[in-house]
Amino acid sequence: MPSSHNRTILYYELQPLPLDDWTHLLQPFLDAGADINEVNWKGDTPLQLCVQRAASIPVIDTLLKLGGNPYQANRDGLDCFQLALLHYDEAGSSEIMRSLRTYANTHPEPAHYFCQGGFLIAPDTPIDNEETRYLQVLRQTNAINCETRSGRTLIYEAASRGNTHLVQRLLDHDAYPHYIDDFGSSALHAAAMQQAPTTVAVLLQAGADVHQVSLARGTPLHACLEAFNNSTISSEAVEVVRILLSYGTDPNHAVVRDDRTETSLSLPLKALSQSIYFPHLDRATPEDSDRLVLEVLKLLVDAGARVADSADDIIVGVVAKMEGYELLWEEMRSQLMTSR
Repeated sequence: MPSSHNRTILYYELQPLPLDDWTHLLQPFLDAGADINEVNWKGDTPLQLCVQRAASIPVIDTLLKLGGNPYQANRDGLDCFQLALLHYDEAGSSEIMRSLRTYANTHPEPAHYFCQGGFLIAPDTPIDNEETRYLQVLRQTNAINCETRSGRTLIYEAASRGNTHLVQRLLDHDAYPHYIDDFGSSALHAAAMQQAPTTVAVLLQAGADVHQVSLARGTPLHACLEAFNNSTISSEAVEVVRILLSYGTDPNHAVVRDDRTETSLSLPLKALSQSIYFPHLDRATPEDSDRLVLEVLKLLVDAGARVADSADDIIVGVVAKMEGYELLWEEMRSQLMTSR
């Protein structure tokens, strides 16, 4: 089978096309030896890919009819039922969830949580849509807090997508807001790194630990600030920092990484330095990235961050960028002078 990056023709044929008879389209490839449950380079099967892209029901039903396995987990440990829930806000996803549920009723996998949960839902439980039904199944089977193959729970996956609606609904169905993976990373870390202030606020209100330290990312504050050097900076990032500080995160917590100590100040200072050495980096469109970073710097200093701990990151070019933030620089300079 011709392929590119482990994508067979079968993957390309699953793109939206004005065709009615998907069975006749796909069957020849299967007859020629194509595996309908083969994974691509990202670890997704054709069915998982279609669920995430909210493909049309004829495509989903045809894949199921021809042997697509909705119980199979992808590289991150998410099966089609979980993927459908994570993408519920997309048009057509409700019908996909109903189609998967119908398949589970007619082709049950006894060991799978979804094939057990329907019997545990009390008859008088209000079920207003497919999302609610899925959440009820997860709660009744105690699968709502189960780790996937990646060692993370569904609330982490929802938070990493900035899906505030699903995070709140998972919390309403007894998901743990403070669950951490094997490396100490929590859903709050994921939401902070995603620069999703509403999701961050929901998790903190539910009891997520603002002080939780991840081996790879430090505190949620560090996770948010580290993203400054790797992704687009937005006004939402400033709001995330403000929220985390209002919940008492320690602006002086330091993380040792690659024999280098990183503080909450060193990360935005590094971002300012990057804009000097790499002026063509488009990290904020259409907003001014330097202004946003300086706003964060001001929040941190006002919250008590020790400037002296990050003195080595304050270069002349960074100071020159503080036009309009003279009071901030005066406070930073005063702290540096006092620490001598």
